[in-house]
Amino acid sequence: MSKRNNTLIGIIVPAVIGLVFFLSGVGMLISTVRFMEDAVPAEGEVIHVAWVSGESTTYRPTMRYVVDEVTYERKSLISSSGYNFAPGQILPILYSRSDPGKMRLNFFMEIWGFGAIFAGIGALLLIGSLIGGGVAWRRSLVGRTRAKRQDGKPSRTPTHNDDKDRGDKFVPTVRRR
Repeated sequence: MSKRNNTLIGIIVPAVIGLVFFLSGVGMLISTVRFMEDAVPAEGEVIHVAWVSGESTTYRPTMRYVVDEVTYERKSLISSSGYNFAPGQILPILYSRSDPGKMRLNFFMEIWGFGAIFAGIGALLLIGSLIGGGVAWRRSLVGRTRAKRQDGKPSRTPTHNDDKDRGDKFVPTVRRR
């Protein structure tokens, strides 16, 4: 594979991944904004904490809360090592006024965290790819304009049609040590 193709792959692949992450994060943030427009603050009781042990232990609380004399039990959206709550503990929650079964713990990571992280990583990848692409493009232009033949004219690599279009013949320069 040529150096140019490697450069293009090194620019395009992170840009596509960045775009996917950015759009996913923006979608999550839009969903969160819609939820927050309809959200009602309340308190819920931790009734169970599921935990997963691997490289680190994470906890996912199940909450019980009452809306209009109807009792709901819902798991939090995310699990976290910081969610080591005791059963019976009362925590701040938000639930949807139009659909009380939709609930989120009233903590930053539960509400905004994933959307912000995905959008941020995506933006960084996109910006990095654009900067990297601009630098690579600039280097290719500078490399072409600096290369000169011995007679002072700009050097060009001939293409298939160059011999037809040019009256003079291109003579490659041989560098010797």
